[in-house]
Amino acid sequence: DGGIFSSGWSFGLQPNDRQSLLVFKCDSNLNQQFIKLYSVSQVNNHFGAEVVETPDKGFIIIGTRQVGNPPDFSNALVIKVDSAGNLVFWKEIEHNGDTTELYLTGITKSGVTNYIAVGRRIFNPQVGPGWERSWVVGIDGQGNVLWSKAYAENERSGWSSITPSHDGNFYACGYERDF
Repeated sequence: DGGIFSSGWSFGLQPNDRQSLLVFKCDSNLNQQFIKLYSVSQVNNHFGAEVVETPDKGFIIIGTRQVGNPPDFSNALVIKVDSAGNLVFWKEIEHNGDTTELYLTGITKSGVTNYIAVGRRIFNPQVGPGWERSWVVGIDGQGNVLWSKAYAENERSGWSSITPSHDGNFYACGYERDF
């Protein structure tokens, strides 16, 4: 509709308040249509990263939920809201035994009803090297993971965003570092 939709997070008003995932939409004249906060726990931090519009004019938001106080691990988030900002689904890609932190930071369409999201996986140093890997995930329109793959040449890497190229492939950008 020519407006703007964005996600992020809000800080609590009290010193021990946690962060909630925030979504915001305004029309093409920059009049606010809604601003909403989402969280599934009062003791965890929730972060919204990037958004993509769905064919039904809703939005899929990707991000992260830090679990524990202080955070022990992080789960990746895949959330859908309708065009009015009402929650349709909240799904988490949970860390497993070999990872401690999963972050999704960028998303784009892949076909009509599927999406590709990028971010990073941090591996648990207790079960192997504590490496950080660039991570790419295929997601369907219901937030289900279709496939997942991690990449890295050095000790630490992660992708921040992804965009389609003109030849049907994708470009991802981020960082890579080693010690």
